[in-house]
Amino acid sequence: MGKSAALILLMVLGATLYIASPISIASAQQQEIIYPKPTYAPYIYGPYIDRIVFRFITETITVWELFKRGELSCAGQYTGTIPEEDWLAAGENPNIQLVLYRKPTYNGYLGFNIKRWPTSELEVRKAIAHLIDYDYAVSVIWKPGAVGPTWGFIPPLFQEWINPRVDVRVKYPYSLELAKKELEDAGWVFRDGKWYSPNGNEMGVIKYVCPGYSPERIELGLKLKEDAAKIGIEVEVVHPPDWPSTERMTYIERDFNIFANYATADVMNPARWYFWAFHSSSYQPPGISSINHFGIQDPELDKVLENLQTTMNVEEAKRLVWKVQEIIEDKCYVLPLPEAYAYRTGLRKDQFRNFYGIKSAPEISVSQPEFVEEATGYIFMMNVKPVNREFGGTYIVNRAYWPSSYNPLNWMEAPEQQIYRFIYSSLARRCIDAEGKDVVIPLLAYDWKVETWEVAPGKVGLKYTFYLYNNVTWHDGTPFTSEDVKFTFDLIAKTKTPCALYAPLVPIYVKAETPDKYTVIIYTSQTGIFQFYDIISAYILPKHIWEGLPDPFAFENIPPIGTGPFMWEDYKPREYISLRANPRYHLAARTLSVLTVYKDTVKIAGERARFQFKLTGPEGEAVTNGTVKLTLMKAGEEVFEVSAGHIGGGVYEANIDTGVVGVGDYVVSVTAEYVTPLFTYQRPLTLTLTVLPEIYRDLINAVNEARSEISSAGNRISALENTVSSLQERISSLEGTISGLAAASMLITASIGVSVVAIILALVAIILSLKKR
Repeated sequence: MGKSAALILLMVLGATLYIASPISIASAQQQEIIYPKPTYAPYIYGPYIDRIVFRFITETITVWELFKRGELSCAGQYTGTIPEEDWLAAGENPNIQLVLYRKPTYNGYLGFNIKRWPTSELEVRKAIAHLIDYDYAVSVIWKPGAVGPTWGFIPPLFQEWINPRVDVRVKYPYSLELAKKELEDAGWVFRDGKWYSPNGNEMGVIKYVCPGYSPERIELGLKLKEDAAKIGIEVEVVHPPDWPSTERMTYIERDFNIFANYATADVMNPARWYFWAFHSSSYQPPGISSINHFGIQDPELDKVLENLQTTMNVEEAKRLVWKVQEIIEDKCYVLPLPEAYAYRTGLRKDQFRNFYGIKSAPEISVSQPEFVEEATGYIFMMNVKPVNREFGGTYIVNRAYWPSSYNPLNWMEAPEQQIYRFIYSSLARRCIDAEGKDVVIPLLAYDWKVETWEVAPGKVGLKYTFYLYNNVTWHDGTPFTSEDVKFTFDLIAKTKTPCALYAPLVPIYVKAETPDKYTVIIYTSQTGIFQFYDIISAYILPKHIWEGLPDPFAFENIPPIGTGPFMWEDYKPREYISLRANPRYHLAARTLSVLTVYKDTVKIAGERARFQFKLTGPEGEAVTNGTVKLTLMKAGEEVFEVSAGHIGGGVYEANIDTGVVGVGDYVVSVTAEYVTPLFTYQRPLTLTLTVLPEIYRDLINAVNEARSEISSAGNRISALENTVSSLQERISSLEGTISGLAAASMLITASIGVSVVAIILALVAIILSLKKR
């Protein structure tokens, strides 16, 4: 077994297979939609660190040396390969945890420009395919080891989505003779050291483009150039120095014949990426950014992609994915690049702990199925903690690529999204947790439901209802509402942005409704088992900032304002970007606790209303150096403001002179703040206060006097009741005596007189009882 074959077998045996959880229709008759439910777990809360600093360094050796010296918290991203002996030696340092890391979300490809001569010709593309020496690439260029070529946009981790009949090494084996044969069989002739097409057109120079920070891709291009020259094909290898210049040359200007790229593909949503990359509708002419920079416009492929977009059956989706791969291979639109099997990297254990989802070497750690790089994924950064304490610290990580834009509408690839995923939030996020479960965690929406709706007679789409958290604010303090979600989706549809996260929504979005401030309903024009992930993944933009921009694409967006766990702090172009933890984050792990010790809710004008609050810090400490500000609001306007003073033990007291603020009903907006050297904690609280007019004081005094008199009268009435009761007893006794005498002496008059007195006393008792009540 060859080295590359052994590595491929190792990959297959060691891979953890993640199964996608798409939505589906359980019954065609009932149209019952089965969709992922929100997963609530401790790991969704954070962050615990104060700050992330991204340093932009392209040289692998520089990154590794800075990491070993402790100037980087992790060797987060580099362009080459760390020598095994140096990596193992670093592991002898007790402060370093060695990590082997595999990324399932990057997929390498050699993409042909179908709109540019001579790669517009199928036989030329096939000839180039025969000139790619994959065995050499795997065993020599991508050393110390690499997974062999697999189909682009579906890496080896997801075996069930890979068509076993598609393998370019079988269909286009490395052979100079076969490369020549492809051209000759198509009628090309080699004359005077140059190739000419059947129409007599000279082949010319084939331009191979790759980023200058990728030595492996540069070496592959040079190997192709060397082999192509042996059969008379001239290849020019061009490698711009950074990603923005590479992106401009390829995605926008289309100045290439072959582009060696690692796309940030959503491998668990092939419908999204295949449609976006290969469908005719996603192609844009040069000058407009597009992931379909290949220029593919193929009716046969379009039909398969459209069916893949709308199917609600998982098995049908797999069949269509396999069909896409067959067409792409047959027409040689894209060739795969080798994937590094496992990156050697490390973490500084002397600086941080709680490395979520990261295993110690020699076990393999696998990244989240999102736009992530090494140990800086979303869940990882939400859970990493400083050593010897619960909160704090600055996590420093390198990045090889400076973002090409700060504007989300212009984003195309990972360099932007690796950073801005911490600034902006989407409705929810798909993750692989530490146990390997495919889950969807809530971000801006805490719950949702998916239903069908009738787009037109006989045409069914999907209807998504999202229930939003009611305590989310933008980084500038503006409340977040359902209007922001509706505005974002409307903006995506209006601008037809090519952004990687937004583009899949353009052809399917119909409208959004906002029945209230914290509910949004989104309608799409078609069904699709992967569509749910397109909807939840879109970063939501602030309406109050983006609304009314004459040209949204030209908006610089500095600083970017989001709702995410980190907010923009500082930057120096091409050197660093610093983000600090968002003190208002609605899913924060650390909070400032504010307990209302005492509050007055009703006061008469002229009296003082008293309020007391106890402040407790995130680690249980009594806050003695905080600030508490009370703002009285009446009819939506601020009318009075006062600060509470610390009276001991973390308790703060404020007194409000109601004679100054006047009569009325007030909302008391309380803002508590606790500032540490590296972090500012804030906690809002809302109370109410009613101030009554002074006449209420006279009324209250009158009521109190009446109560006193009634109490005194009640005592006197009770005494009279006792006297009457005694007289009634005596009359009863007298009645008995007189009755006996009357029987003997016929004293009828005396008997009648005593009865009358008894009746009068009974009436007096009843009247006294009623008065007492």
